[in-house]
Amino acid sequence: MKLIAANLKANLTPDSTNTYLKTLESTLKTKVLVFPNIASLKANTFINIELGTQDAYPVKNGAFTGTIGSEVLTSLSIKTLLLGHSEMRARGDSLIKEKFSFYKDLGYKIIFCIGEDSNILDKKGFLGTQLKDCDLDYENLVIAYEPIWAIGSGKSATLEDINSTYKMLKTLGAKKILYGGSVNETNGKDIYSITDGLLIGGFSLDPLKFASLANELDSISL
Repeated sequence: MKLIAANLKANLTPDSTNTYLKTLESTLKTKVLVFPNIASLKANTFINIELGTQDAYPVKNGAFTGTIGSEVLTSLSIKTLLLGHSEMRARGDSLIKEKFSFYKDLGYKIIFCIGEDSNILDKKGFLGTQLKDCDLDYENLVIAYEPIWAIGSGKSATLEDINSTYKMLKTLGAKKILYGGSVNETNGKDIYSITDGLLIGGFSLDPLKFASLANELDSISL
C-alpha cells in the first residue's frame, strides 16, 4: 500500500495546527500521515490522519532538554517517527542509529530519510552508508529518499533520476521507498506512479491543496 505523508516542519502554531488538521480531515477521502512540529503534537484520534513525530530521543523520559521521549508519544497514541531528515542530520547524526534501535524495539513505524547533496559523486555509496544506520529487514520501516538540493528549492529531481535511484535503493535492500523534495500538484502524480509514495513539505501546508492531491492519487489505479 502506498503512503502519502506531510512534514510540516517548524510551521504552524498549536492553534493553527488544530485548524489545519480539522480542515484536512474534513476534506480527505483517503488516509495520510502528518508530522506536525513537536509543540503542536496532539492525540492521535483522527480517522483519515495518522500523526507522527518529527523527532524523539531514545528514552522513555528523563533529563534530556529540548526533546521528547516515548512516554509522551505513548500518551498521545503516536507510533510513527520521522528519522534522519537532512535538516536534522545537519546537527549531527550520531544518535540516528540509537534512535532507530530504540523505537524499532517499541514497534514504531519509522520513516527513515536519506539523501545526497549535488556535490556527491558516488550516490550509491553515500546512500548505502546512510542505510547502515537502520535495519532494512524491519517490517515497519519506510525509506524516504530526499535529495538535499531539492528540499525547499522548488526544483524536484527528474523522473528518470528518481526512477533510477528507486531501483538502486531496491538493490541495496530497501523495500518501501517514498520520494520527497519539492513535490507539488504538478509533479506529484508522476512521482507517485514510480515510487511507493510521497513525503511532502511546503506544498502540504495548504490543507485543501494537500487533500486534493491525496484524494486524486488515491483514486488512480497504479
